[in-house]
Amino acid sequence: MLDFSFRWAPCLVALLAAAGCSTQESDELSYDPVHGRWNGADWAGGPATVRRDPERTIVVRIYEQATQGDPCSLSTTAGRRMEIMMPHMAAGSYDAKTNSGFRVEMWDGLQGQSDPSSLGEIDQASKKTGEKVIGRARFGSMITGEMIEGSFTATVCEDLP
Repeated sequence: MLDFSFRWAPCLVALLAAAGCSTQESDELSYDPVHGRWNGADWAGGPATVRRDPERTIVVRIYEQATQGDPCSLSTTAGRRMEIMMPHMAAGSYDAKTNSGFRVEMWDGLQGQSDPSSLGEIDQASKKTGEKVIGRARFGSMITGEMIEGSFTATVCEDLP
């Protein structure tokens, strides 16, 4: 028979606490500049744009840090980039699991990968050419070590609906 005297109590409490721990991601998005790892390589955000897209309505594109030039003149398929698809431009919180038309993808040229658990937050929603959209987004998971997360400021390249 097991002796459950006080000498076992700390072990039992630790075991129960460990069993109750989960590996669930936080719903809070970082205010640090967008960065992380994707496909085993470091990635940091650089210039960003907001455009209308006939298939996706609104797309925020965050190009990799080394990308140079006027953001609005960059090719929509250039280099490694994060793309945030939104049904409309509005301030608020977005979750790919519950918001139809919202998702975050990572792209390298024409090869892309979507995250069905992505999150986003638009803190400042602008719709006029030249104005700025300020927000935060997450692609991937800390659990896998393949995660891009943080804040961005994007230039609106054309008037939005």
